[in-house]
Amino acid sequence: MSDSLQQNNLGAGSRRLTVVALDDNPDDLELLRVYLKALPRWEIDFYPFHFDSPRSRLPPGDPDIIFIDHQLGMETGFSGLQKIRNSGIGSPVILITGHSDEKVAVEAIRAGVSDYIEKQSLSTEGLDRAITNSLEKQKLQVEIQRQREELQKSNRDLIRKNDQIRNFYHTISHELKTPLTSALEFISLTLEGQAGPVTATQKEYLEIAKDSCRQIGAHVNDLLDMTRLETGKLSVSPHPAQFEPVLLRILPMLLHQATEAELNLRCDIQPDLPNVMIDEEKVIRVLSNLVNNAVKFTRAGGEIKVSAGLLEVPAPCVEVCVRDTGRGIVAEELENIFDPLFQVRKSDTVTMGGLGLGLSICKEIVRQHGGEIRVESEWKKGSAFFFTLPVAGPEERMEILVVDDDELTQDAMKRVLEREGYRATTVEGGKKALQTLENFTPNLVLLDMHMPEMNGPRTLKEIKKYWPHLPVVIMTSNPRSELVEEALSLSPVTLLAKPCKRQQLLDTVRGILEPPEVHRKEV
Repeated sequence: MSDSLQQNNLGAGSRRLTVVALDDNPDDLELLRVYLKALPRWEIDFYPFHFDSPRSRLPPGDPDIIFIDHQLGMETGFSGLQKIRNSGIGSPVILITGHSDEKVAVEAIRAGVSDYIEKQSLSTEGLDRAITNSLEKQKLQVEIQRQREELQKSNRDLIRKNDQIRNFYHTISHELKTPLTSALEFISLTLEGQAGPVTATQKEYLEIAKDSCRQIGAHVNDLLDMTRLETGKLSVSPHPAQFEPVLLRILPMLLHQATEAELNLRCDIQPDLPNVMIDEEKVIRVLSNLVNNAVKFTRAGGEIKVSAGLLEVPAPCVEVCVRDTGRGIVAEELENIFDPLFQVRKSDTVTMGGLGLGLSICKEIVRQHGGEIRVESEWKKGSAFFFTLPVAGPEERMEILVVDDDELTQDAMKRVLEREGYRATTVEGGKKALQTLENFTPNLVLLDMHMPEMNGPRTLKEIKKYWPHLPVVIMTSNPRSELVEEALSLSPVTLLAKPCKRQQLLDTVRGILEPPEVHRKEV
């Protein structure tokens, strides 16, 4: 609407409007002009127009209102409207039609006209109503577009700021990890006496410093995982495996945590659980986090219980529970407990801590496994965190990575393992093995010692660094070599001498991946 077209000599409340009318009938144009001139609230500048008429002219600038006849000779008013829109004119359009047909009204609305008037009902009241409605709609559309553009700009700003925050977290986390790792190494060397004798008091202080560095390291890892989560880079690689061996791998650490806090830790694993789809490293992260939280919020003398059992409905899965007798969570905070940065606020003098990221990371890890995580809690009576892992289907098989530079050995071991029902992936060297582990985590690695470019001990050291819980069996034709001694210092699961008999290989693999029942009702 052109406010510049208003004139000071108009009557009170009057407004000057520029109106363009498209009609191939001069009589209809004149009738429309007469009605428009009779409108009491408007001062009309009238411009009759026809696309094929050389005498037709348009006003300077966009008109305030455009009237279009439904029939313009050989074409319809809708095609005329399309020409107007293609020329960049966005003025509101009122359709004038000689048909009282609902189909015309529906078509007019779809074409984007603001209103329509039937010729037989043409009157000053009808025109006044149509013009008023059209101008109000135009005003609303302009406001909606303005707000939409502001919202889009705000969204772009939020995305940019969010990216900046994520990049900051990622950068600061990486910048902290290097000096933190160095600090831990030097503290460990000092504790070992590499810098000279250490007194009992110095040892106590160094242990405190070491624990603090580890705590900072855990927070840094949380920040890194959160940035990976928000950017979609925190992914899991589930494969079929038993849950119990995963728990048994970290049981010593969990027992240490509980003992340090003067808590009793119990484990209750249902016998004969089926294989589940699991990424061991990620599930270990979930278990560690849940037990750590239970330790943090449970007073000395309390109990933590880790259990696992089979659920048949709504779909077969193994449900894992970490239950404590700690402080619990008030009801109004339960719905937010898995939100990033959320921390419970009520305190009963139990020491708090952490960044509030652990549970949100657990939720994402469990979700990517195809499971669910939930919590049940009562204030002052304890909490129970449950998460599920889907049961592996019959088509799923445990995966073994064979690392050996000899193609005949690779082929032979692959045939033996796959005939037994395992899935075997073979690579010819240490570098290829590490690249493969970046894409998926197998259940077991069979690692040769004597390989060019990157030998067995170097490969094993990198595996232990990035996949510390991945079981590795070293294989060698020279068990007394220096390479084997170096590899054994890195704590592989066991050693197999080559050439290895088929049954010995299978018994070793089966013993690691399908261990005999070790159901600890209470630890």
